[in-house]
Amino acid sequence: MESRTDGVILWQVACEFVAASRKLERQGFRPEDAWARLAEFLTVFPLILPSAGMLHRARQLHIDSRMSLWDALIVAACLEAGVTVLFSEDIPGRAVPGLDFTNPFA
Repeated sequence: MESRTDGVILWQVACEFVAASRKLERQGFRPEDAWARLAEFLTVFPLILPSAGMLHRARQLHIDSRMSLWDALIVAACLEAGVTVLFSEDIPGRAVPGLDFTNPFA
């Protein structure tokens, strides 16, 4: 796979990918498969780790914007990493200066 510079994988999203994959075990997608797929993704996109600044920004979003904690953590990580477009099907209609939301399934 070719490395890309137009996207990133957030730590929180990587963790959620592996955690959510357990719902696919009945279809034969095992935890080992999820970890292997994540490793493939990480050969293409860099992993963004959380920082203290991200946690502070998430606190502000959570309290001021009444965003869920988990959504606030992802949005804050995007802002800290300089991400301008977040692809998500479950953070619709949020207005966050500097960050556009795109539903990849719409």
